[in-house]
Amino acid sequence: MLDKLLYCRAFRETIHALKSKGNLRTEVLQKLAWRMALTHLVFLSGLLLVTFYFWGQWDHLIVFGGTLSLFEVAMLAVGHGQGNVIISTGEIAEGTLRYANYEGGGRGWNLGYEFTDSCGVPHRCRSKPTKCQLGRADPKRGDSVLVFYDASNPKRNRLFIPYTFGKTCISKSRYERLCNEPLAMR
Repeated sequence: MLDKLLYCRAFRETIHALKSKGNLRTEVLQKLAWRMALTHLVFLSGLLLVTFYFWGQWDHLIVFGGTLSLFEVAMLAVGHGQGNVIISTGEIAEGTLRYANYEGGGRGWNLGYEFTDSCGVPHRCRSKPTKCQLGRADPKRGDSVLVFYDASNPKRNRLFIPYTFGKTCISKSRYERLCNEPLAMR
């Protein structure tokens, strides 16, 4: 029931398909649910405190908080899980880093990459992983990388980053095949 409120339709269908094949990594879904629950709890607690502080009356607080909560759930349902679907079931292409700049100051990396989809159309994209997500990886221009993309819309894609892949891939077989791959292959 809760997954119908919080996940987009494509993610729910992917979960169902992987579960029916016995190929679902349930531990990832459990951690995702806990992260979402904690995020909602912090958001709603902060919202309640701020609203009560400014208005000082509980009736305004209930109407305002309820409205914003429904809005938040609606926004999550639109796109939450889309990246997981692409990582877990999307097509895989080999791409090339066009640039790799470390921006420092806690901002992390700015990675530009290009790949060619199965129809032969080239795509240029970018990703901004944090230093924590890349770990000790030191990407360089020209490195080969893996890219996951939606075959029906290759503009929706994700760069293979081992740290986030392990936390978001819900396909057991894909995880086992790619879990030890490095970010970049030179």
